[in-house]
Amino acid sequence: MKVKVVAQWCVRGELIPQFLENAKKLVVETNKEPGCIYYQLHKDAVINQYAFIEEYENKEALEAHCNTTHFKTLVPLLETFTFRPVVVNRYTLLDLESADFVSGKAGRDALGY
Repeated sequence: MKVKVVAQWCVRGELIPQFLENAKKLVVETNKEPGCIYYQLHKDAVINQYAFIEEYENKEALEAHCNTTHFKTLVPLLETFTFRPVVVNRYTLLDLESADFVSGKAGRDALGY
């Protein structure tokens, strides 16, 4: 089952150039990973908030991403440029016609949480 992630970063204005320089490295390396469908950085239209919008073939591909050298090196570095904790949300596509959706069992259970 495909997994989407939105990771929101509030970056201190004076550190945006350093954030973007290192974020670019993360985008380039992550897009080379097997199982990565989409990994791009987006910017809020008004404030200094950025979001990595990600899509993986399955939760195993996401787990593999989180264990790569570039993730383990660059993510802690990027966190030093922020003024509040990063917010990460994981999503799966719901089948609106399924019994699980109607019964309320869809959601966290789909990812094994």
